[in-house]
Amino acid sequence: MKIVAGVLTFNHKKTGRESMFYDTVDSLSRAGVDVVIVTNGSTDGTQDTVRAMGGIVDDADSRIWYGMTRAIEACIERGADVVLFTADDITYAPGWADALATFWADAPDEVKLCSLILEPDYPWNTIRGTLDAGGWRALLRDSVGGCSWSFRAADWPTIGPLPQVMPGEDLAVCQKLIGEGYLIAQVELGTHTGEFASAWGNESWKIARPVDRERWGI
Repeated sequence: MKIVAGVLTFNHKKTGRESMFYDTVDSLSRAGVDVVIVTNGSTDGTQDTVRAMGGIVDDADSRIWYGMTRAIEACIERGADVVLFTADDITYAPGWADALATFWADAPDEVKLCSLILEPDYPWNTIRGTLDAGGWRALLRDSVGGCSWSFRAADWPTIGPLPQVMPGEDLAVCQKLIGEGYLIAQVELGTHTGEFASAWGNESWKIARPVDRERWGI
């Protein structure tokens, strides 16, 4: 099973996220998977870094849904069986790629998305139950943030196209999938190191509750 990871980064020099970006790419590369790096609309020299790393630079459009789509489609063009789309501030644990491949090899067809970071219990991502697949007990949720999405490449026509809204493109996709009877899973294979590096992250945290690991057996 071929996994290709797509990293979207934007103005990581100006926003103080450069070290997070390198940590993200390093944690992906160490797993031996192909990594595609995309930046769109950066204005602080991030585009020069991405060019030097052989990535994709688009200066015309800085919207998240556009960059996500470029990264995902580039992964599929490289022959991915499984796509991991990730933001530039997530560090993935050793062995994440093998674990993810095992999960997707065993997951039922109804599962269309699986996040690799354990998000808090927000009002919009209610936990509906658990799913055992590939040795993992995954949470089943109403939604998962778009900062760490994995899915079978063959399911991209079902998942996409991403709605042209910002922010909220990830929530809209999840609502569509749930409405069509599909499942959205979440396992813990990474750490969102930049979770509090934005006003959105800090405001969201104020209404979050920790996941009750004992209750869900994870």
